[in-house]
Amino acid sequence: METFKVRRKGYDVKEVDEYLVKISNGYDKVLLEHKDRILALEQEKADLQKKVKEYESKKEEASLALAMAVEKARNIEYASKVRYCLEGERLSEFARKWTDYVGTHLPEEIAKQNDSLTQYLNDAKAELQSMLDSGLNVKKYVSQADMDFMAEQERLMAE
Repeated sequence: METFKVRRKGYDVKEVDEYLVKISNGYDKVLLEHKDRILALEQEKADLQKKVKEYESKKEEASLALAMAVEKARNIEYASKVRYCLEGERLSEFARKWTDYVGTHLPEEIAKQNDSLTQYLNDAKAELQSMLDSGLNVKKYVSQADMDFMAEQERLMAE
């Protein structure tokens, strides 16, 4: 605390005025520092809010990309199952035709020698059929493909 010289009828006016100017300058300096700090914090806040908006837009983009990737994966899985089923049917038909050909076109002696081949084809056909029956339901995927086709056809007709 500042002490002042006592003059007639009170303190020395000059000293008091100087002290008040000194205190005022100190307060002004602190006030200016606080204002600068407030401005800097407001600018930092604005920058951070801008970054938050950018991240939110990226979040939406990432969510959309993820949803599209999941849908694409489902479509790939669906298409591969349908192709697997159709290929199984094609192999089954090939085995049937081969067995019929061996039975009708080859001489009996050669057909008897090829009994092991015929048995192999029949075993392969049975194994293929069991795989189709256990893991995949061909009718389900084919009917789903038909429903998808009809839905797309209706959508296009509506446009």
